[in-house]
Amino acid sequence: MENLLEGIPAINCPSILVISDREKGLGNAVATFVPEASHSFCSWHISRNIRPPISKENGKLLSKMSQSLRLSTFRRLFEILELSQPHAAAYLKEIPEETWVSCFCPVPRYGHTTSNLAETFNAWILKERQLSHFKLIMALLDRFSKLMRMRKDEYLACPQELPFRIQDRLDQILLKSHHFVARETTDMIYRIERDDDPTSMELVNLVNHSCSCGWFTEHQMPCEHGVAAINAAGMNPVDFLDKAYLTKSLRKAYYRNLCPVVLSDLNHRLLPAPVVRRARGRPQANRRMRAGEQVRYRCGYCKKAGHNKRRCPERPQTPHRQSEGSLVIPTSLLSSDRRRRSNIVVARTQASSLSLTPRTGSRLSFTATPIVTDSPASPTARRHVPNSFQERLLRLNQ
Repeated sequence: MENLLEGIPAINCPSILVISDREKGLGNAVATFVPEASHSFCSWHISRNIRPPISKENGKLLSKMSQSLRLSTFRRLFEILELSQPHAAAYLKEIPEETWVSCFCPVPRYGHTTSNLAETFNAWILKERQLSHFKLIMALLDRFSKLMRMRKDEYLACPQELPFRIQDRLDQILLKSHHFVARETTDMIYRIERDDDPTSMELVNLVNHSCSCGWFTEHQMPCEHGVAAINAAGMNPVDFLDKAYLTKSLRKAYYRNLCPVVLSDLNHRLLPAPVVRRARGRPQANRRMRAGEQVRYRCGYCKKAGHNKRRCPERPQTPHRQSEGSLVIPTSLLSSDRRRRSNIVVARTQASSLSLTPRTGSRLSFTATPIVTDSPASPTARRHVPNSFQERLLRLNQ
């Protein structure tokens, strides 16, 4: 965090929002180095930290709660969760609401309630993460330079005031705004009613760029109610967009190029890469789970969490049946003086005959099952059937 603040000092301002997974170390770092920035928590990590784990349906409910733009919507969803799983509601009460609910957040989050941006970046550099330190830096510089060049060419070739993606999104909002009627109550404050439902009403304040639905403030873009009020005032909806949406702002963000690093031009002394001992086993590529997190298995048969299909209690148990290719041979036919490896292994038994059942997928491999007979038992040591004895077994089976 200290290095990030040194490279980008502008992150320490009230309009910046930091989203983390409630790790104590990250919380202390944010409070120490960027105290002016707002700190929010990832809703997905909050749902994973609830013990006992909540159901999948309540996990989706918690996600909707974190995205709530109205206080009434949040309270209604919270009551539903409190009735179904009270322990989850008690856990959420201990977390400040302004750190994970959009309607309580002091700054706009632009629809981001999780740390998926960081997770997608880790997936984007998944192959580069396996490289050594020097090759990793060079590979990241190469990928970032290509990405910035592509974005730069895209925005330089854009002839309009808004990028194509933002313009398409605004056009969809304009189509929805035709179903609303705006009536001015006071100066620059409009009451928005739906033409087919006069009981539904929203208030739009064009001075504060806000709407009672919360979407205008959260995304810094006019909603359908705001566009209806802007059209009634005879103004341009583009003027109410945040500057980050404009094409000129994006051109300014990507006007620089990342130049490759030439080692011979560096003046300072090069330090060798640290000697790192390779750990045993396969390198881990996915995110490392925090302490307390557990892998949540889901059964493929009953679709319930906590077990897999093999250990499902609701799955009907099929009785064990003896294979049709079984054969019974006397133990006197087994050679005891040849000890080399064979495809057939006979376990220690007290019976005078053995039932050999072929295993599934093997050509001449058998599982020995002792059969009790009336003949006197004679203890036999573990015996290996030689390969030359396979033809005799096949003849006995015929």
